[in-house]
Amino acid sequence: MNYTWFPNQSELLLLNEGDIWHYQLNEEKLIRLTNTEAVEEEADISPKGKSVSFIRENDLYVMNLDTGEERQLTTEGSETILNGKLDWVYQEELVGRGIFRGYFWSPKSDKIAYLRFDTSNIPEYPLVDWRPYHPEVENMRYPKAGDPNSTVKLGVVSIDNSETVWMDTGEEKAVYFPRVYWLPDGKTVAFMRLDRLQQHLELLFADANTGESRVILEERDPYWINLGDYVHFFKNKDRFLWGSERSGYNHLYLYNYEGKVVKQLTGGEWLVDKLAGVNEIDGWIYFTATKKDLRERHVYRVNTGGDKFERISDRCGVHEIKMAATGKFYADKFSSTERPSEVTLHRGSGDLLETIVGDDQNLPRKFAISEPEFLTFTGDKGITYYARIIKPPDFDPGKKYPMLIYTYGGPHGQVVQNKFGGLSQKWHLMLAQRGYIIFSMDNRG
Repeated sequence: MNYTWFPNQSELLLLNEGDIWHYQLNEEKLIRLTNTEAVEEEADISPKGKSVSFIRENDLYVMNLDTGEERQLTTEGSETILNGKLDWVYQEELVGRGIFRGYFWSPKSDKIAYLRFDTSNIPEYPLVDWRPYHPEVENMRYPKAGDPNSTVKLGVVSIDNSETVWMDTGEEKAVYFPRVYWLPDGKTVAFMRLDRLQQHLELLFADANTGESRVILEERDPYWINLGDYVHFFKNKDRFLWGSERSGYNHLYLYNYEGKVVKQLTGGEWLVDKLAGVNEIDGWIYFTATKKDLRERHVYRVNTGGDKFERISDRCGVHEIKMAATGKFYADKFSSTERPSEVTLHRGSGDLLETIVGDDQNLPRKFAISEPEFLTFTGDKGITYYARIIKPPDFDPGKKYPMLIYTYGGPHGQVVQNKFGGLSQKWHLMLAQRGYIIFSMDNRG
């Protein structure tokens, strides 16, 4: 079951077994919105909370919650035409594994921007399900290197009349549109355009009524451009945040709507890991970063003027935070190799308000869990490599032990971190209890 909060925080939208439900918390009332043989998926709520949207048989629908009226916004959905639903490449490589929603409500709740995928040119790849007594084959559209990708269009459909205006995304078809946003005025759609080699990234603004577009900024790299979620459009200023690795490290920049850099907000030989939120009233931008230690993630904030910068987390380890929409509060999920996970509530200043989920400091001793040890090595060109070793709880330096060497070796897969748990680490701790030494090491980057 998936659920989404309504803007009023007193209702829930539930998606369960292919149907959509509406739960009103105050009245403890559950209303079934759909009851069809077809599967409804990727359900969402309009910003005003008066309508819900969803995908059915690869077409986009919207339902008025007051009247129960259902409107079909697109009509071409099929096995190869996906309206508002991402194809395999986008969810796996560009947006996020398991994320298939490819449509976006306007701030005024009167339009929806959506991506339309034509997958018919992609070769089919057979997947065999060996679980039944007689194995079954399922074919999926899967582009190998050199194969064509989906043909993708970006449209804006009106809720009132179901008419779509197609945005001018350029003549080149072998490109991706990995991010789509609405500007706060509800009149302009912003989207990223990325070439297939991922060496040229552009941000474009398009008029939602006419489709006319213009390039605002671009990034080029001779090797690779990493995608991230570091964009925020300010409501009362023609300004937006942008993340870039142009200096060699990912940092935040403040831009105007003409594509000019107003201010570089962060800098140095460390990287901004995640943009957590913005308090526009007080002018603070919150993020986690590696400034203190590459193996840790701490909470920082910088003001929009770029002249005030501070770390607001103190405990050494990994902090993963979720900001309130106002940016005035955040929840912090923290752990280290010494401390299991706990969740705390903080003010925007970093001050602790409440412990929501406490940690069990006796857990390592209770289960005879070894504390990992960190190592560093200096390689060629002076590059520092980070490693971790886990020894059996009763380790005897005079004995020999079997060793498991574990590494990921690919991008965005940091193994050596000062945090507790994770599936692989729990497995390694169990192996250490059974007499193994586990050595892990991260590659460069």
